[in-house]
Amino acid sequence: MLGVLAAVLLGVVGWRASGIVKGLLRNWAVAAVAQQSGGVYRLDLGRVRLNWLLRRVAVDSVRLTTNAGVNAQRVPPLLDLNVTFDRCTLSGVHMVALVLGRGFVAGSFRCRKGSVAITGNRAPQGAAIAPNPVPSTVPTAPAGVPRVRITRVAFPNLAFDLRIPHAGGGETRLAFERARWSMVDFAIDPADSAAASRPLYSRVVELAVDSFVVRPDSFTAARVAHFRASLTDSTLDAEGLGFAPSVPVAEFERRGSFRPDVILVSGARVRMQGVDFGAMALGSGMRARRLTVDSLHVKITSDARGPARTSQHRTPQRWIADLGQSVNVDSVVVHQGAVEYRELDDNQAGPGVLTFTRIEATAAPVTHVDGRQADGDSMIFVATAELLQAGRLDVRIGVPLDAPAFDMGFSGTLGPMPAMAFNQVIERLDNWRITRGHVEGISFGAAVHNGVARGSLTPRYTDLSIEVTGHGSTGILAAHGIFGGAARGLASIVARSQVNGANPEGRKPPRRGPITHVFASSETLPAFFWRSLREGLLAALKG
Repeated sequence: MLGVLAAVLLGVVGWRASGIVKGLLRNWAVAAVAQQSGGVYRLDLGRVRLNWLLRRVAVDSVRLTTNAGVNAQRVPPLLDLNVTFDRCTLSGVHMVALVLGRGFVAGSFRCRKGSVAITGNRAPQGAAIAPNPVPSTVPTAPAGVPRVRITRVAFPNLAFDLRIPHAGGGETRLAFERARWSMVDFAIDPADSAAASRPLYSRVVELAVDSFVVRPDSFTAARVAHFRASLTDSTLDAEGLGFAPSVPVAEFERRGSFRPDVILVSGARVRMQGVDFGAMALGSGMRARRLTVDSLHVKITSDARGPARTSQHRTPQRWIADLGQSVNVDSVVVHQGAVEYRELDDNQAGPGVLTFTRIEATAAPVTHVDGRQADGDSMIFVATAELLQAGRLDVRIGVPLDAPAFDMGFSGTLGPMPAMAFNQVIERLDNWRITRGHVEGISFGAAVHNGVARGSLTPRYTDLSIEVTGHGSTGILAAHGIFGGAARGLASIVARSQVNGANPEGRKPPRRGPITHVFASSETLPAFFWRSLREGLLAALKG
């Protein structure tokens, strides 16, 4: 008899719990989504089944779609969503609490697979945007279920597609095949005053992806080993960031007589803090408090062999304008960076190599207003580095990012170093090299207006001596044997007579070399700086 009564009681509890669960999901959840979004979003659920013995709720499918007509009338519009989850399970349901009206409490909600497609709708210029795309109020709890709490929500196999529109047309697209979405301590509880301020009513909301590739054009690819975005603390982290041609570098360089510049980026770790994910997803620009880049290694190969270039490298102003979005980052910090600039020219056996290691740099503010010229301050870039692993280099660059032309100013100093260290660059690209000498210091400065750099460079050195090598030369200077050697020896004597061994010499002030270099669209920015400074250095050496 007791067994029969227990079975009946359990059956009543299960029937009651089943009714509460189906009403909670099919009625209240659907209505809450519509209410909180102002009718923009629609929630549809497949078959709902409760296994009260295992304390599990199975939901065949979950669909969240956007009513485009209603969304178009909002200012600003919400994100265009198309979300699909299949084979979902709510586990660890507290049956007694549910039946006694204490709320719906579960241990986890998990779906076997799903897809999330998000398309931003550009907000009108000046429209207010919430820091995160979250509701501002807590939904009213249904009768008999005063609270809803789920300890962990996990979607371990998620296809994620984000499209961010640009002001002038086009879009940025990020697509991941195996993303992981997780939420911790999801709670809809009117008694919890902080619930409305949490993204998606959760204490932790994260998206993580391993090993994905973004292709900005047909011949380059950006690769990321690990990616994590947190709506909770407004941070974005990426590790193993790299950028390279999408084909092997050797094949890339062999394509035709014209060889485009090759840019390789590897090993970088990036962290963004204070990210405004709402503005980003709505296509209203990139906003962040701080961007930190660790261990950034950049290798640039400028190949001047072959016919004149037809491709155009972008200036800082053109590069940021081509983003098609407003940018507002308070500061950018670089730690332990390295840049290797390699330049190849006709008749040279190998490239000239210019290296900058142990780079520590800051840039602030990085501000650009898309669609109009801003009146804000210039971005100030300050950096220290080790040049050619021999001397400390200090640089300051000011760039008005919204200027209509290529304008900037740069200045800096180079500390003491052996003069022969410059042979890594000079000996490969010119027909002479430094045989001895010491650099006491170099100071330089120039203003760039409409792509023309004008300024000066002042070197201070002692005991400088050079010789002609004949590399890259033609005629008798390039000849082998006694006659070629004699010609190069005579040329070295003439060259040494044109170069003072010390600057300053005696009590004379140091000689200054003028800088007047015109930016060529075929130049990378490092090439523009190097050629401007080389021009001033050679002018000062020759007096």
